Parts: sequence; structure tokens; C-alpha cells
Amino acid sequence: AGADTAGEDAVPGRSLDEEYVIFGLFRSTACRDVLRDAFPLYVVTLYSIWDIVTRRMLGLIQVKTILVTVSQNSLGLERRVMQARWLYDMRLRVLAGDHFPVGVVGLVGLSVWSMGFLIALYLKLRRHKNSLQERHLLRNFGYFYNGLEPDAYWWDVVVKKGDILCLYFVTFTEVFYDPRAKLIMYLGFGGIFWALHNMYHPFDDRQNGLADRLEGQGLTTRFLTLFVLQLLLMTNAGANLNAVLAIFLLGINGLFIATALFILLIEIPSGEDVSDSSDKARDEAINKARNSVSFSGGSSNPASRALFQMMNVVIGVLIRPMINLLLKLGGLLARKKTAVAMTVPHVQWQGLGQDLLVLTHEHREPPSWSERLYALLIGLVYRLGDDEQRAFIAVVLGQFLDHVITNSGCQVIPTRIIDIFFVLPCAYQQEKDADADAEARGDVGGGDRGLPFHRRVGRRVFSIFMKEARSASQSSRRSNRVSSANLRKSTAFHRSSRPEYCTSGEDLNMGLIFIQRLSAAEVREFLADACDDPLEFQPPSVTI
Repeated sequence: AGADTAGEDAVPGRSLDEEYVIFGLFRSTACRDVLRDAFPLYVVTLYSIWDIVTRRMLGLIQVKTILVTVSQNSLGLERRVMQARWLYDMRLRVLAGDHFPVGVVGLVGLSVWSMGFLIALYLKLRRHKNSLQERHLLRNFGYFYNGLEPDAYWWDVVVKKGDILCLYFVTFTEVFYDPRAKLIMYLGFGGIFWALHNMYHPFDDRQNGLADRLEGQGLTTRFLTLFVLQLLLMTNAGANLNAVLAIFLLGINGLFIATALFILLIEIPSGEDVSDSSDKARDEAINKARNSVSFSGGSSNPASRALFQMMNVVIGVLIRPMINLLLKLGGLLARKKTAVAMTVPHVQWQGLGQDLLVLTHEHREPPSWSERLYALLIGLVYRLGDDEQRAFIAVVLGQFLDHVITNSGCQVIPTRIIDIFFVLPCAYQQEKDADADAEARGDVGGGDRGLPFHRRVGRRVFSIFMKEARSASQSSRRSNRVSSANLRKSTAFHRSSRPEYCTSGEDLNMGLIFIQRLSAAEVREFLADACDDPLEFQPPSVTI
């Protein structure tokens, strides 16, 4: 949301869609505007074909080392040496004779395209690393760092492409022509990039770090698979050990595939709404997906028409019901996951200077065995256990403070920064709901609608502070004293009746991502609006 109203050329209150009115890409049909506004398409297209072009360039210098007879003496004895020949024409030596111009093209292509393009892209991102959330940069280069932590903007360009480039280098070149040596290099690179991932955890923490955990599991699986294969080649083990290691490989690879498919089943059908009210929309999506899987027999050949009809029968009998079943299963799992996520520990904000309550969920009726099974599976994959969610809240709080202190350029840290953190998700959601209501009424410019979204969220935070402060001044039941009895008190809630200003770890992470998507200047504007404190508004004091 903040990205839509960021940037040096931003128009307050206007989104990218409102400015780039033609397909969301171009501001006008003028040739100059079309060529200039299409810059993101150029960069993303070049980045998308990087893999194909790199393999073509490596193919121009791909080598196969073979034994070649170079001379024969008078006794008929041949002198053989190992020579590197071009794989696509084994008569040619690499970078010699007729292959020399081909090899030069390959080396120049690798230098300029495979490495030069990535280096230029990295330097561009690094140059603007403190302003990557400004609108014009987010529009042109956000494809490369959206979904990553702010400090890991370089991850996809440097590490992921570097991983692929290293593997291609070992595969296409004969620096190590022994297959066992290549396998050792694969193992080494697998360990290096696995360690880098564990060091940086580059993806943002949505779903309690789900992307980081799934990526880490994939890298672990790759490393262990290569290690076991290398072990089998080097030890020449017997049949029993081979069988055990093969079962182990099937197990770890099967576990990763099953985990990925389980997450895919939940995330794809769920979309933004997994409540019962979305069943009709989900059914329409299911029908559209399964009806799209068909063949049309437009050929006049009777054999072709018969083949198309047979394929349609196979699809109708096997594939469509399978798609239907998988999507319905995914919708069911998505609803169960939403229900389980509502039972995780929440933090209730009670007002400025008041205690924060950590609420745990209590079931009004014992859950059935099927609900317990769903909760167990979903909780394991998404880390929805009580201790894991408490740790998640602590991690998100630490990242929020780190971002405000180190990346926003603030010279003053508000004393109510913790209050802002726990109120922000509620204010953010209220402002989104207010925007939706205003759009439904056609009132898109009244009141504060003309202000950037982040400023409206800041003012919403302040209005919540003022509302609670007035409520506290009128009530004599609220205590400001923190006692050991309060710290030992156990608090609970039910998902159908959550208290006001009650947020989960995922809600708090949503607020963190909102802040991370703002530029440094916008963070300061947001904090200034959230802390706009008139003389009559003073937070209640706390006595310990």
C-alpha cells in the first residue's frame, strides 16, 4: 500500500493504476511515453531469458576431453594425449582453428550477458539501497527484491543467479572432466549456498518465515542427496547399504515434495478469502480450471479427430475429477488453516502505558479427532504452536525496532514506539476498510482521502491513541500499577469474540511489512502523524 504512494514523482493520493491508465503500464499512447514506461518490461524480459542465453553461450565453449592420437612411430606405436574438443563438433579443438571465433563469441557473451548484466543490475540496486521503496524504483526494479528482507535486496540477483552460474560452469566446462570431481563440486556449491541461506534468511517473515523454511528444506534436501550419491560412488557399498541409502533419499525428497504440495494446496485455492462466503467463487474457479483442460479437434483428419475425442474422454474421466478433487481439498485445508491461525496466541493492547496481555485460545467445546489432526498437520507446517507463535511475535517486534532505528533515519525514537507497533495492524486494517467503503460510495477525495496511505494510517493510529486515552480518563476501573500478580495472570479468548486491538503474530508481521515497504522519509512522516500529541492528550503515567 505504501509503495503505491511513494517516490519523488508521486502524486499524493494517487496510485500507480490511476497514473498508468493504459493496462497499468503506460501513461499515454504517445510513442515516447510507451518506450519509457515499458522499461520494467525490458528488464524483466532480459532477466527471464538470462538462463536460456547463458546456456547457449556456455554451449559455444562446451568441452569434451577425449584421448586423441597425435603421432605414430615407425613401429606402429601410437602416442595419445588428452585433448579438449568442442562437444558440438568433435573435430575442432576448443579456442583453436575454426572454433576460435565461436569460442570468442561464447566468452564475450558470458562476460557481457551472464555476468555483466547481473553486475550492472546489482550495482543499480546497491546505489539506491536506501530508497528502493520509492515508487519509481519499486515499479522499475521491484520484481527483483519484492518479498525479500530490506537488507537482502541483492539475494535473487547475486545468490540465486550465482548458484545457477556455478552449477552451469561445472557442468558445461571441463575444468573437472572426471564425473566424480564434478559431483564433489556440486556438493561443495550445495553446502555453500545452503550456509548462505541459513546465514541471511533473506525472505520476509510472512506465515512465520514459511518461505525461508521451505527454501531451507529444499537446500537441505539437495545437499543430502548429493552427499549420499557421492558416498555411494566413493565407497562402492554393498547392496544392503545401497538399499538403505536409496530409501533415505526417497524419504527426504518425498518429504520435501509432500510439504511443498501441501502448502501449494492450501495457498492456491485460498486467495484472500477462505471463509464460507467464498464457496461460490471458489466453485466457479474450480469449474473454470477443469473446463480449461480440454482438446479441440479442429483437424479434418478422421484419425486426428478420433485421437482428440479419446483425449477428451481421458481428461473428462481422470484429469478433471482429479483437478476438482485437489482444488476442493485445497479449499478445505485453507479454511482449516484459517481457523487454526485464529487460535494462536494474540497480544491485546489495552492503552498507552497499560500492560500488554498475551491471550491464549480456549475451546468452548472439545475439538473432534479430525479437527485435532488438521490442527496438528497445519500447525507443524506453518509453525502455529503457542511457543512458536510467541517467538514469532518477539522476532517481528525486534525487526520492527531494528528497521525504525537503523533504516528510517530517525533522530528521535518515540517513547510510545511499542504502542505504535501493536496498534499498527488494527489501524492499517481499519484504513483499508475505510478506503473500500469510500470507493463503494464514490467518495474518493473527501476528508483525508487525498493524503498518502501511510499518512492516513499514521493518523488512524493517533486517533486510536486519543480514543483510548479519553476512555481511560473517564473510567476509574483501569489500573496503572503493574504487580507480580498481573504477570502471573492467565488470560484467554475465543476466536468468535476477540477483544478489540487484539493481534496475532501474522497481523503484527503485516504491520512490519507495511513499514518496510515505506521509504525512510515516509516512515518518519508516519511516526510524526502517529505521535501528533496535542496538549490535552497525555498518556497515563505508570507506577511500578
